[in-house]
Amino acid sequence: MVEFIKKIIEKLLNRETVTYIIFGVLTTVVSIIVYNMCIDQSMGAAQSNTISTVIAVLFAFVTNKIWVFESRDFSIKIISQEFVKFGGGRVVTYLIETGLLIVLVDMLAFHAKGCKYFTQIIIIALNYVISKFAVFKS
Repeated sequence: MVEFIKKIIEKLLNRETVTYIIFGVLTTVVSIIVYNMCIDQSMGAAQSNTISTVIAVLFAFVTNKIWVFESRDFSIKIISQEFVKFGGGRVVTYLIETGLLIVLVDMLAFHAKGCKYFTQIIIIALNYVISKFAVFKS
C-alpha cells in the first residue's frame, strides 16, 4: 500500500505539475489583484472578472508555453494555433467562472472577493486539463 501511494505521489509531483502549480498560483495572484482593484473601483463582479481574466490569460499563456509545457516551437503558425486553443479553453472556463460569480455574488449576495478565491480552485484544475490535453500536447 505504501509503495502504491509513493508511485501516485511521484506521478503527480513531476516537473510539469510542480511548475504548473507555481505558475498557476502566480496567475491566480495576478487575476485576484486585478479583480480586487476593479472591485475596489466599484465595478461589478462580472466586469471585474472579465478584466482580470484577460490580463491573467496573457500571463498564463506565456508561462505555460515556455516553462510548464515546454513548447519550444515559436513559429507564428504554432504560436497562433496554441494561442487560439489556449484562449478558447480560457473562454470556456471564464464563462464557467463568471456564471458562478454572478450566481454567488450578484444573486446570492455572497462576499465578492471570497467567491473569487473559491472559483479559482475550480478554474485552475479545469485550465490544467485543457492545456495539457488540448493546447500544448506533446
